[in-house]
Amino acid sequence: MNFKSAICFLLCIGPAMHAFSNDERDDEIRNEMWVTPDKRFHTTDVPAKWKDKSAVIIAQLNRFEYRKPVMRNLLRYNDYSHIRVKLNDKNAITKYSEITFLSNRTDNSEGEYIKVYVGFKVIKPGGKEIIIDPSKAVKMEREYRGRAQSYKKLAIPNLEPGDILDYYICEETTRANANYIHFFDPVIYTLQQEYPVISHKLEFRAERKCYINLRS
Repeated sequence: MNFKSAICFLLCIGPAMHAFSNDERDDEIRNEMWVTPDKRFHTTDVPAKWKDKSAVIIAQLNRFEYRKPVMRNLLRYNDYSHIRVKLNDKNAITKYSEITFLSNRTDNSEGEYIKVYVGFKVIKPGGKEIIIDPSKAVKMEREYRGRAQSYKKLAIPNLEPGDILDYYICEETTRANANYIHFFDPVIYTLQQEYPVISHKLEFRAERKCYINLRS
């Protein structure tokens, strides 16, 4: 699995109006990620051959969506990450004791609005689930490509060896664009991981006049 996949996206855009927002989207995404029928995200077992590894990724989903609403000069593209990882030692606990994610943001220069949805829960060996409140995340700022970028850092408290951390970070972007054709920047995705992976799914959804090219 030591290779990279390059994904280029082409989206044809028609004229129209600008609109976005969904107050219930947070609950929808939470249900989709945590009440999923995908059995991979309900298992707690890991192969015996990896019992001495610092951590084992039980399941991982990376989904990319590209959409063109009917009769609107909008394009929507979403990036969803869902990871379920078992932490076997203190090194893994140290790594996952804090998780960062970007804040909601508006980029007026690009005409973009980005909404971020997150969820974090710890599953104890006995099966007890502890939901971590994302509102406790600390606001931070860093420089990115010569500009200030705000992000959040969330502490995952009371982690112990044998715990499972199940979390998702989803970014949904709405962009106003009157051009007939829009080329997205290529996505370079490295499949090689630091920890062994039981199951990893890359999913691409292109809807209505959206076209995807892939190569590895």
